[in-house]
Amino acid sequence: MLILVVEFCSIFCNVIIIQIKNTYKEKLPQNQKIIGLVKLFLIFLIIVAIVILLGFFGAKNYYIPIIFALSVINKLSNHLTGRQVMIKKEIATPALTLLFTIVFAAATSTFWVKLFPFSEEVLKMKPENLVITGALQDLLVWGVLYYLMLEIINILSFRKQINS
Repeated sequence: MLILVVEFCSIFCNVIIIQIKNTYKEKLPQNQKIIGLVKLFLIFLIIVAIVILLGFFGAKNYYIPIIFALSVINKLSNHLTGRQVMIKKEIATPALTLLFTIVFAAATSTFWVKLFPFSEEVLKMKPENLVITGALQDLLVWGVLYYLMLEIINILSFRKQINS
């Protein structure tokens, strides 16, 4: 379930970058502002380093850092394009969607195992160095639900902005 960790880290990085943006705009003395920005930037670098280490050395999967980078860029697209969106919504939507889909996939695990049975051949191909708790079907259901729900929320949000 390494992808869950990557997605959580990308949500957390989004929160940190939003906080960096807010700290930069605050009316604080210059030295306090610099100290705050440096602390936030160091936390951001630590999270990025953790994801890179997990990807390259932990799972020996070079796509993990790429997926992380694309996920962070996707979440920050509102900031990069200059679009103004409520900060609470930017943080809460992916976090609550992540939590909901994890709980749903875990609670309905036995149903998904019966609905999507994997052959022994597929189960033998499962990498041994990945930490997967539960069935592979849980990860499949979580991924489909999570990314589908995020896209539906983004489309509805975009339609609402166009209509207003």
